[in-house]
Amino acid sequence: MANLPTIYKVREDSLLACEVYIYVDDERITGLTKLETWRASRRLCSVLTHRGGQDAVRKRTEPLVSPDAWAGTVTSLVASHP
Repeated sequence: MANLPTIYKVREDSLLACEVYIYVDDERITGLTKLETWRASRRLCSVLTHRGGQDAVRKRTEPLVSPDAWAGTVTSLVASHP
C-alpha cells in the first residue's frame, strides 16, 4: 500500500484495520473498504445497543470514499494570492 501514515493499525492479515472516532454522542468509522467499514459499523451499533444505547437507522449513511461534513461543517484550506 502506498502513502501509509507513520502510525496505523493493521489486522492479522496485514491489511489496514477499521478505526472508530467518537465525538460526544456521534461516531464515525473509517476502514479499508466499504464492506469492511459497514461491518465495523454494524458491530459498533450492536455493542452500543447491547449496552443500552439506541440505534437510529434513519441517521446512518452509506460509507463514502471522500470525506463529507460530520459536525455540520466542511473546512478546506485555500491558498490566497495577493
